[in-house]
Amino acid sequence: MDGNKLMLFNPNLMFYLYDVDKMELDTSFTLAYKRGETTGDYASANIYTNQYNDMVCRSFEENILFNVVTDHPDYFIIGNPAGFLNESRHIREINTKQPDKQRFLAAGYPASYRENPSQHVIFNGTCFDVDKEGRFWVNYDTDSLIYVYDRAYHPLATFGYQGKGMNTDYLSIHSPKESQKNYRKERDSKGWYYWIEYVDETGVLFRSYRKDQWRDGLQIYEGNTLKEDIEVPKGLRVMGYVAPYYYSYVVPVMEEEDNSLLLYRFKYK
Repeated sequence: MDGNKLMLFNPNLMFYLYDVDKMELDTSFTLAYKRGETTGDYASANIYTNQYNDMVCRSFEENILFNVVTDHPDYFIIGNPAGFLNESRHIREINTKQPDKQRFLAAGYPASYRENPSQHVIFNGTCFDVDKEGRFWVNYDTDSLIYVYDRAYHPLATFGYQGKGMNTDYLSIHSPKESQKNYRKERDSKGWYYWIEYVDETGVLFRSYRKDQWRDGLQIYEGNTLKEDIEVPKGLRVMGYVAPYYYSYVVPVMEEEDNSLLLYRFKYK
């Protein structure tokens, strides 16, 4: 976080903010959460949970931000497709100095999700980044476009191209039982965008995506222009830049006889 802070939290919504320089606890707080108690609309914090399977956690100034999703039966896409596609939120912003001061952003889904909602039940997630100016760079699981918003979440730009060789034969899902049964297989074998990273130091935008069960891809944008679309090792997410290299997050191999942890670095231009 800004100010050389480190934020830790647990699934019970207990947050601990540490001063890295002093190696001591700076502040802590717990968010109130009453599962099932709603206000009757999609603005209620009680219907959302962090997107734990593919979590994004960002910070800007004294704020922390997460991607969230609702599976509440009264608000989820299976039981309430119109409300879910038009009003459900995807980004939760918490002010660490005033934890009760929150914003739920990114309401609704792009037009591509309305064509066949049942094919998006498993692919209803969002990934995003926040740059040093406070701009949001937002991407939905199966939507080819990238959406840019200012700090007040007003739209600035929309651009993007579908990744090469993506398996888009998504399974139609009509019940929670079907979703649970097919969730992992679909996420592992179908094409979707799972990471976006805007590198402030160079102004380059990276978007990672799954092609199919064997291959992943990486798109490289400068401005609104797609410069490269290349095949990369599975699970590669760009983390940042330390000249002259770009670095990835650690990628676990997770094979029966290989528990290696891989870190990639590469040059671009």
